[in-house]
Amino acid sequence: MKIAAILVFIAGLVSIFLETGHSLTAIRVMGAIISVGGTVIFIVAVWTMRDSWRAGVSKTDKTELITNGIYHISRNPAFLGFDLLYIGTLLMFFNWILCFLTVFAVTMYHLQIVNVEEDFLLATFGNEYLKYKKKSLPLYWQKKIKSNLEELSMADDKRKLTEKELKRKNDFEKISSEMQQKGYKMKNVVINTQKAKYLALLVMFPFMALTFWLYNKVNGFNLDGISWGYAVALPLLILCLIIVHELIHGITWGIFAKNHFHAIDFGIVWSTLSPYCTCFEPLKKWQYLLGTAMPTLVLGGGGAAAAVMTNQLLLFFAAEYMILSGGGDFQLILRSILTDKRESLYCAHPYECGFVVFEK
Repeated sequence: MKIAAILVFIAGLVSIFLETGHSLTAIRVMGAIISVGGTVIFIVAVWTMRDSWRAGVSKTDKTELITNGIYHISRNPAFLGFDLLYIGTLLMFFNWILCFLTVFAVTMYHLQIVNVEEDFLLATFGNEYLKYKKKSLPLYWQKKIKSNLEELSMADDKRKLTEKELKRKNDFEKISSEMQQKGYKMKNVVINTQKAKYLALLVMFPFMALTFWLYNKVNGFNLDGISWGYAVALPLLILCLIIVHELIHGITWGIFAKNHFHAIDFGIVWSTLSPYCTCFEPLKKWQYLLGTAMPTLVLGGGGAAAAVMTNQLLLFFAAEYMILSGGGDFQLILRSILTDKRESLYCAHPYECGFVVFEK
């Protein structure tokens, strides 16, 4: 998160110095108003926290839970202020680099709140924080409040498990028992598949925008060549690539697993129409994350490079879709970055979209 904040700050200063924006005057004025509003909100948030203000999470400093003033309205006004400042600056001095870094910074702030700060506050203040959470609004003013504990639980009452999933669950419980006997502690990290689909566009937008910019810069867009053949070929190509996406997961994890491809399983969660590949054998963190990222790197990044070099519009659309479809995998990678960095092994969750961390 610190890297994101520093990069977007530097990009903002350079954009202001070079006066890169060529937007309409009305848009630039709107950006100025939003930036000033964000700055005011941030100052009020820091002033309200006073001695309890900390940059990030400190497990050693003892502070009180602040629920008055602006924190009576929103739980994360400081982050909201940052977001408004960045968005306002982008509207005033728009360029694609600043756009990429703004989306990246806003996404990282959101993940910091969801995956680090709320867990810390819940562990530190317990029921006091839960009561405050129900009365206040989060950063993005959602009306429906839901505890992170519900999303991270392994309870199977959300949906009826298939026979295949029940078998994986039973096998996983044996593995979990063995790992705990070796001194490992288990931590579940799962994402809601419905929410992940909406967040995927936000998370992957910078990469899709970069691909669009590169293709347009090198080749331009000639839409006159699009025919009914494209309309038939593109869905078929994407369907094939979705299958290949899961195969790449399995191949990469299978290379590292002790039992190789016997540790890999494929299937579909029909309730959400979500295909999956799972490795039910614990792997090193870098091995698991490489297998998670590989389909998007190969089909998204590789496909985008091929489209730019060959000037194939069909490949461009397919690559953009594969970048977007990697949003869920990328969210898992970001979640793993925010987890504890102690010695750990990663294992796919037996029946949810996510993974289990065994850490010492």
